[in-house]
Amino acid sequence: MPPGSAAVLEAGALDGRWTSLQGELRKLGPPQRDPVAWGNLESAVERRGDAVVLVHPVKERVAHRLELWLLLLLAVAAAPPGGTPPARGVLLTRKDDTFTDSLVLLSPEPATAESLLEELVGLRAGARARCWPVPPATGWAWLEGGSEAGLEKARTAWEGGFAGGGERERPEMALCFGDDLPVESLLEGGFIEAATRLLQPVLEAIEPAQTRKARR
Repeated sequence: MPPGSAAVLEAGALDGRWTSLQGELRKLGPPQRDPVAWGNLESAVERRGDAVVLVHPVKERVAHRLELWLLLLLAVAAAPPGGTPPARGVLLTRKDDTFTDSLVLLSPEPATAESLLEELVGLRAGARARCWPVPPATGWAWLEGGSEAGLEKARTAWEGGFAGGGERERPEMALCFGDDLPVESLLEGGFIEAATRLLQPVLEAIEPAQTRKARR
């Protein structure tokens, strides 16, 4: 390629991604960024219209879903009396050169949000003396697969497969569990209980695909 052509192509791709992201954000409404706090948890939450919005310029990951869920719970629980809590959380991530709402979570009632936050705080406190027992992608795969396919889905997520390496190869997971721990050993102990307590509420809050399609 002529000198500088690659830079021109990359600049065009970046401009296209930026335009795509701005278009998705405009659909949701004008921005509003507010600090929220509940107990000793606090964060800055971006709201647009009736939604809490989280943007990641990469492919969607389970960690992003959990981050959105925590921000949504905080925003709902911290809503002042008489205020309007957000109705949903929207995760915008990039696929190739286009941004899209890869996940929409429906808000729980304020009392339920507080109860779920108390549960998360309790889980965090119980994990301080040891490594967290639930690698997020593997736990999600196990729950999503159900009783029949859960083990094999968790095995692929944890140990890897034809599509690439597994979650156990990530540095933080190798530090906690070793990079050769089989999935059967991972699922022993408190994995299943902790995965259910941490991830099941998020799975249940996902907006059905038909509703998302109608909203678009």
